[in-house]
Amino acid sequence: VPVIRNIDATVYRSASEVSSSLVFQTTSSVLWDVSINNLIRMGAKGFIVFCPSKVIVGLMKQIDKNIPVYGFDDLNSIEEAIKQLE
Repeated sequence: VPVIRNIDATVYRSASEVSSSLVFQTTSSVLWDVSINNLIRMGAKGFIVFCPSKVIVGLMKQIDKNIPVYGFDDLNSIEEAIKQLE
């Protein structure tokens, strides 16, 4: 599963890049839409989001309304998503 940096919308090539980039992740601008579009171009068919999901799901729908997005921010939302995926 590719992991994309929000700071430049590129894929991490190694685990060492993750730790060296964490400082920049907290202080740099986020390239959210570019990152998501890169994942879609790479073949992503849907997204699972673990956070207060309403904002992120809304942002995802602005990028591509056809991509399914499952947001989890509490136990009930996880159970609902599992039902939808069955």
